[in-house]
Amino acid sequence: MGEAEGGALALSVPLTQPIAGLDWFDLDDPDSLELGKLADRYQLHELDIEDVRHGCQRPKIDEHPDYIFVVLKELKSDKTIEFDDFYVFIGRAFLLTVHPGASDTIANAVRRAQEDKEK
Repeated sequence: MGEAEGGALALSVPLTQPIAGLDWFDLDDPDSLELGKLADRYQLHELDIEDVRHGCQRPKIDEHPDYIFVVLKELKSDKTIEFDDFYVFIGRAFLLTVHPGASDTIANAVRRAQEDKEK
């Protein structure tokens, strides 16, 4: 999760790379400027970006020549049952996750990836 190695893309979001060989970017704001920068860099389809920015999408998987776009629902860890959209762009050498606010799912995934990296 982080700034691409080589520094070609400067993001204001402080991220790390828990998985070797994979540029992982995690954005906790679907309206962030960083999403537009990453969309340009990885040539993400404008309709996928529109889906992320507008929210309230049905779960789906869209396959593109250079990446896969997935819309999931994440159960928030509150006392009420609420779901937030969770967006994933998966390419050969990048992973982009986008969600509104903090995500326990991402925190757990990063922790597990870092533990595996240390083994």
